Amino acid sequence: MKKIFYFLIIQNNFMKVFTKEKLSHINIYAFLTIFFLISIVLCQFHLFYSLFLITLGVSYLLSYKLQKYSTLILHYVNPFLILYLQSWGIWILLTDRVVPPDLLKTFFIISVCSFYTFNFVFLFLFKEQTPLKIKNFNESFYKLVKIISFLALLIYILIIFQSSGLGNKRQIKDFIFQNSYLGYLYAFSNLFIICLLYELFKVYNKRKEFYKKLIFQATIFLFIYLVLGERDLLFTYIIGYFFIISFKKGRFWLKKYYLFILVLTLLGHYTQLFKSYMFQDQAVDISDNSFYNNGFDDFMTTGLNIERVYRINKLQALDRNMILSDLGNVVGVSMNSGKWFNYVFLNRGIGYTGYGFSFPLLGYLDFKIFGVFILYFILAVISSKVFNYLNGNILGLSFIIFFISLIIYIQRQDLAYFLNLTIKFVLIPYFLMTFIKKKKIF
Repeated sequence: MKKIFYFLIIQNNFMKVFTKEKLSHINIYAFLTIFFLISIVLCQFHLFYSLFLITLGVSYLLSYKLQKYSTLILHYVNPFLILYLQSWGIWILLTDRVVPPDLLKTFFIISVCSFYTFNFVFLFLFKEQTPLKIKNFNESFYKLVKIISFLALLIYILIIFQSSGLGNKRQIKDFIFQNSYLGYLYAFSNLFIICLLYELFKVYNKRKEFYKKLIFQATIFLFIYLVLGERDLLFTYIIGYFFIISFKKGRFWLKKYYLFILVLTLLGHYTQLFKSYMFQDQAVDISDNSFYNNGFDDFMTTGLNIERVYRINKLQALDRNMILSDLGNVVGVSMNSGKWFNYVFLNRGIGYTGYGFSFPLLGYLDFKIFGVFILYFILAVISSKVFNYLNGNILGLSFIIFFISLIIYIQRQDLAYFLNLTIKFVLIPYFLMTFIKKKKIF
C-alpha cells in the first residue's frame, strides 16, 4: 500500500504541473507523444503503478482540455480503455500473483500502444462539432424500427422465461447459441435502446419530462439485467445519461463521469452477483468479499486471455492470420475469433460461451507490437469517420452513444464483432432512417 500512496503523491504533483494555463499552450499531439514516450520508459523499468496513474492523468487532462466538445467519443471511452487494457496487470501487482516478468511488461507495452494510438489517430481525424440541427428523417420508418425492436426484445425475454433449466447468464447464452434465431432476436433488440435514447434526447431541455422518461427507461434496462444478466445495456444507458447531460450543459461532465467510473470499478464485482437474479433460486450473498481476489471482473478479460495464450504458445504468431480472418468473417467466409479462441485455447465447443477474446491480442499475434498499432489505427479511423458522420443531430447522437458502448465492449471481443455491429446496427439503420424517402407506413 505504501507504493500506491507514493504514486498518488507523484500523480498529485503531476496534475499541479499541468495547470489550466500551461496545458492550453501545449500542442495536443506533442502532449500525447511526450507521455507515450514517458509511458514506454516506465514499462522498461517496471514502474506499472505510476504508468497506470499517469495514463489516467493523461485521459483526465485530455478531457479537461477538450471539455467544450461534449459529444467527443474519447471522453467516454478512454477511462474504459484504461480499465480493460491495464486492470489485469494491476490485479497481478495487488495480489502478488506470480507471472513471468516479460509477460507483465509485454502486457503493459501493449496497453500503452493501444491507448495512445487510438487517441492520437482519432484526434488527428476529428472534426469540430457542428451546430445542432434537427435531421429530417423518415418518422414512419423510425417508428417501425422502434416497434419491431421492442417486439424482438419482448419475444426474446418471453422465450427465455418459458425455457427450463436456465439459472444464469452463461446458461442463457449457451441456449441462444443452440437456437440461432434467438441470437437474431436479441441482436435486433439493440436498436430499441437507440430509439429510447433518441426519445430522451427529444426532451433533454424539458426537465420534468426528461426525468420521467429517464426513470421509466432505466427501470426497463434494470429489469433486462435482472432477467438476462446483460449489464451492457444498463451501463450503455447510464453512459447515455452522462452523454445527454453533458450535451445539455454544452461541456463534458468531467468530474461526475470519472466519479461514476470509480464507483463502477469498486461495485462492478457486486453487479456480477445479481446477473439473472430473477432466475436464481437462492438469495445473493452480498457479503461475498472476493473483489480483491477476483480483481476487476470483466475488465480483466483482455489481460487474462493474453495470459492464457502466453502460457500455451508464448504469444507466437499463428498459422491463421487473425486480422485478415476477422475481415473475412464480416462477409461470412471465416471463423469468428472469439469462437476460435474458445475452441483452440479453452477446449470448448464452437458456439458455446467462453471468456470473449482480447482485441489487442488480435494484432499482437499477427505482427507483435506493430500489429497492435495497425489494429488500433483501424479502430480509430473507423471510429472517427463514424463519429464525424453521425455528429450534429440528435438522431445521430443517439447512435453515437450505442457506438461508444461498442468501442468499449470490443476490448474483450474481436475486429469482426466491431465491424459487424457497426455496419448492421449503426450505419445501415441510420442510413435507412435518414435517406429513405418520406412515405407514410402507418
